[in-house]
Amino acid sequence: MEEINNLIDSVVAKLELPDSIKEDARRIASSIVESRLEGRYNPVIVALSSIIIACRLNGIGLGLKQISPLVPGLPHGRLDSRKAAKKAYELARRYMEVHRLQARVAGYEDYVRIASKLLGIQGEYLGLAEDLARAFRAKYGRRLKPMAVAGAAIYVALRKTGGPKMTLASICEKLKVTEPTLRNAIRLMRNIA
Repeated sequence: MEEINNLIDSVVAKLELPDSIKEDARRIASSIVESRLEGRYNPVIVALSSIIIACRLNGIGLGLKQISPLVPGLPHGRLDSRKAAKKAYELARRYMEVHRLQARVAGYEDYVRIASKLLGIQGEYLGLAEDLARAFRAKYGRRLKPMAVAGAAIYVALRKTGGPKMTLASICEKLKVTEPTLRNAIRLMRNIA
C-alpha cells in the first residue's frame, strides 16, 4: 500500500492538484485493495485508477492520456502503456459500479486549469482562456474533446495577450491531442473571440 500511496503523491505533486484529490485517491486505492476488485493488483494500475476516480468525483478534467506519462513505473512503450491505461480504466469503471458513485462532468474551464499546468502556462492568460472555454461551451456545447478545447483556449488567449509563443505541435504533444482536432478547436474558438 505504501508504494501505491507514493505513486499517488508523485502524480498529485507533478500536476499540483489539491490535497483533497490525494486524500480521496488514497482512500479509493485502499478500498480497491481491501475489496479485492483487482485479483493480483499492480500498484501502478491501482494508483492510476484511483487518481482518475478522485479527479472525476471532484470535477477535475483529467484523462488517462494526460496522467499516464506522469506515473513512474508505467511502461512507456505505446502498446504497453495502452494496455496499462485500459486496465486502469476497467478497474476504475468496476469500482464506480460497485460503489454506485456518480461523477460530475468536468467543464471546459476545469480542463483549462489542468492544461495550463501541463503546458507550464500561468498568469493573467488563464482568466481569458477560462472565459473563452465557457463561451465555447455556451455556443457549441460539448462538441469537441475537452482537452483540445482547453488547448485552443490557451493558444488563443496567449495570441491575444501577447503571451509566450507555443507551437501547435508542442501543445498537441503535451496535451495528447491530435493536431487536426486542435486546429478545428482553434478555428471555432476564433469565431467566439
